[in-house]
Amino acid sequence: MKRILIIEDEQDIVDIATLILEDEGYEVCSMTDFEGYESKVEKMSANKDIEMVKIEAGADAFISKPFDLEHFIQVIRAQIT
Repeated sequence: MKRILIIEDEQDIVDIATLILEDEGYEVCSMTDFEGYESKVEKMSANKDIEMVKIEAGADAFISKPFDLEHFIQVIRAQIT
């Protein structure tokens, strides 16, 4: 089973994303508070140059909020394959 880590400060978003991803067959772990990474998450959320922040953070993908559920699933599937 493929595993996904969600790093998100809003618990409601974590809960919804977890339900969607588990329904798609993924094992989900999540963090709402990650020491040392929290400041990067805040910068990613408000940064206009998301592509550069994604590269600097070492992320495979970034999904901005609000997001369309179908787009969310497509991005996940593209990264997992």
